[in-house]
Amino acid sequence: MERLVGRLDQACVFPESRRVVPEVGRIEIRELIDPPYRLIYRVHPDVIELLSVLHSRQQFPGLP
Repeated sequence: MERLVGRLDQACVFPESRRVVPEVGRIEIRELIDPPYRLIYRVHPDVIELLSVLHSRQQFPGLP
């Protein structure tokens, strides 16, 4: 768990350096891959919002 928190800290510093989630295709929705997990987050001007932590084989179910 600590490893994933550390990876999220990296995403906070460079939030747009990760790829756009292919299932969504919106530039503000990004993912950080840390096998076997996918951390899906939304970029806001001053913070990132963690949306989901998935196994890398799962698809992101989408946004409400």
